[in-house]
Amino acid sequence: MERKKICPVYHGLAAVLDGDPEKYGDRAMDYHRFIATKYCCQECRDIMSGQQKRISNMYRKRDRREYQRTALDAINALKERVSLLERENRASRQYIAELEKKLSAIESPVPRF
Repeated sequence: MERKKICPVYHGLAAVLDGDPEKYGDRAMDYHRFIATKYCCQECRDIMSGQQKRISNMYRKRDRREYQRTALDAINALKERVSLLERENRASRQYIAELEKKLSAIESPVPRF
C-alpha cells in the first residue's frame, strides 16, 4: 500500500512511501526520507520559510511594541512617584523649619524690662 504526501503549497505530490521508482521517480522514498519530506520542491520550501519569517517578525514587532508601551507606563508611574515624594519631602522640610522656629522662639530668653 502506498502512502502519499501532498505539498501544502501547490497541492502536488511531494512524496510516496515505498512507491514504484519507475512510476513516481524521485518522489518514491523510504520511510525516513518520507517523514522528512514536506514540500514538493525548493520553491515551496522558500515560500513557506519566507511566510514563517514574516509571521515571526510580525509577532516580534507586536511583542516589542507591547514591551515598549509597558516600559513607558512603568517609567511614567515612577516619575509620578518621584514627584510625589519630592512634594512630600518639601512639605516635610517646611514643617520641620516651622517647628525649629517655634522651638528656637521658646528656647531663646525673653528680655524682661
